[in-house]
This record gives sequence, structure tokens and C-alpha cells, in this order.
Amino acid sequence: FRAVAGPVLAGSLAGADPLAAAWRRLEEARLWELVRQLRTIDAVRGEFTVAVEQSRLLAVGDLEFALRLDRVETHGAGDLVLDYKTGEARPADWLPPRPVDAQLPLYALGPGVAGVGVVKLRPPVPQLAGFAAAGLAEFGLRDPAAYDRGRVGDWAALTAAWQAALASLAAEFRAGDFRLDRARRP
Repeated sequence: FRAVAGPVLAGSLAGADPLAAAWRRLEEARLWELVRQLRTIDAVRGEFTVAVEQSRLLAVGDLEFALRLDRVETHGAGDLVLDYKTGEARPADWLPPRPVDAQLPLYALGPGVAGVGVVKLRPPVPQLAGFAAAGLAEFGLRDPAAYDRGRVGDWAALTAAWQAALASLAAEFRAGDFRLDRARRP
């Protein structure tokens, strides 16, 4: 943990200021406790392997994206892509027809992905939130078919809707249309 978080904290809380050094120690202790709690959650979630900071290329429409995935868990039912968040993250913001936040829907379009979500690294304990195929829906990850009275459909229907929505957004972007849909912003 120190090898990963140490340089990040040192870079963001740098300086010889004793207050910054004390803040860095407090922040490191807080994050370490959240990671320890996450390990406890992971221990009861069944067997899977984890890869971190995975680079992938993904095309949507005629745009290509270079992605950096925080965490990819490989389960028997497929891959679960998780993004670490310390701020607010709402899976409802990912829903079609026009996702307010397109990051996780974009990740869902990768090969073998059977779920996407966030790990909310916030006190008092970390939480998982997102959508996954029925075989991976657990611990805060929802089966889309059971969400919002089935309006979303199953995992295949949700990813197909995301594919269409993101292709439409990519075409708008390519055409020079950068308008924000302020009505959908939180």
C-alpha cells in the first residue's frame, strides 16, 4: 500500500511544511484503514483474481479511447471492472438513453466484461455500487433486470443500450457538438 499510495500522497501533499506532513500521515492512515476494510469485504465475495491499472484500447463509433482501468476482477462469470472513487458516484447517472457519466458504461463495452462498478472509498466503510450480470450481482452490484422495475433490462440489454448511447455521443462529438445536457446534470 505504501508503495502505491505514498508517492501519490507525497505529490499531492508535498512540501517541508510540518502541517502538510502531518496531514499526509493522517490521510495515509485513513486510506490504509479503508483498504484494510476493503480486503475484509473481498474475503467474503468468493474467489477471483485481481489486476490493477490495466491499459486497454476501445473503439466507440469512429473514436478510439485509451483506457486505464483501476481494477479488473476475473470471475468465472466474466470480468468485473471497478473504479476507485473517494467522491460521489451514482450508478443512476450511467443509465441510458444519455448517460450523465459515461466512464463506467464505456468500460462495460470491453470484451469479457460482465459488470462495472465503483469502490466508494469513503468512511465509515468502503462500498461497491454498480451493475453486473446476474452471476456477479452482489454486495452493492445490481442485476440490471432487478433495477428500476426491470426498465433497464438484463446485462446484455444494458450494454447494448450503452453501446448505442455512447456511439451517438461519439458521433455528436465527432461532428463538433459539445453541448451539455444541463437538464440531466445533478
